[in-house]
Amino acid sequence: MNDDGFVMGLFSNAAVDPHSMRESAGIASPIEDVKRKLGIELETAISLGQVQTVTEPTASSSATSSGVDAFARTLDPLEHQRLQQQVEQDLTRSDYGNHVLAFWQRHQHELNALINSNRRVATVWHRSGAASLFQSLFRAVYFPDAVVPRSINGKPVAECIERFQQVLLQFASGELRRDVLQYRARLPDPGGKTYRQIVMAMGD
Repeated sequence: MNDDGFVMGLFSNAAVDPHSMRESAGIASPIEDVKRKLGIELETAISLGQVQTVTEPTASSSATSSGVDAFARTLDPLEHQRLQQQVEQDLTRSDYGNHVLAFWQRHQHELNALINSNRRVATVWHRSGAASLFQSLFRAVYFPDAVVPRSINGKPVAECIERFQQVLLQFASGELRRDVLQYRARLPDPGGKTYRQIVMAMGD
């Protein structure tokens, strides 16, 4: 905010220096760009102590349904592409990583469709913490020192994954259900790890 109380931008994904425990870097985006890209408007308070209530997102909400947050959407397209290529290269270094990459390439369209169009799946995607976990993983790729939280909304990360997996198995195609059950057991718990540590755990 500026000195007149107007919102000027969105600051997110602050990286914390492990030595000083202070924020050392982050992503600053002009608020007009954020509003345009996310299709949102700001409802600011007009008096001291006023609380604005945010409505529950729907399954068709373009700002949240895909699980890609403001940080991902405000990245330069070339930078976004670079990160995707980096993840693909890192995953190909182990047999299990290759399986994970193949899983995503094979099922990404169905997964996105379920999250975007199935109200039950979309609701659990958000309430289970799976969407927040996805965002944390994305940030961890960009910030090498960032650590994925061990818990989300007070629940262990493994529990968040398990809850979303259960609803996914209810609505997924037979092929997607088969692959989820096959590869989920070997997926390392990402809680408390950096991106590099997660990739290394896939090779263990």
